[in-house]
Amino acid sequence: MTTTANPASAGPAPWRSLFLEHISKLDEPYMSVATVGRDPHSQRPVPRVRTCGFRGFFGELPLHPLAERQLKEENQLNPRIYESEMLSFTTDVRMEKVEHFEGSDGAIEVVFWVKDVMTQWRLRGKALVIGDEAGKPA
Repeated sequence: MTTTANPASAGPAPWRSLFLEHISKLDEPYMSVATVGRDPHSQRPVPRVRTCGFRGFFGELPLHPLAERQLKEENQLNPRIYESEMLSFTTDVRMEKVEHFEGSDGAIEVVFWVKDVMTQWRLRGKALVIGDEAGKPA
């Protein structure tokens, strides 16, 4: 009989603790975010890179202090029991990168440079847009 492990119960990724240790050395955790756009005239793929702030891992994002206080007062604050390795950053839906995600099946690569440890972290995968996508159904 063959069994496969459930990825959700496998525990944290083996790189997670070292990544967090390195990121904690940054004054502000900024990353370079690369997407694939299209040239407006030729429609050929064109790489695009910009700098975005790393907000944390999805499922562990800190709340605004006022929201956290209100939820605590109302006894509505969810317990911190979830972990993930899904990087999070925020953007405005009107920014080009959202269009790039839609046109490239979410292709993305991010790079962190941590000078204190002379290490570059490169992560690539699929970006997901969560929230109001300019009036599209949620």
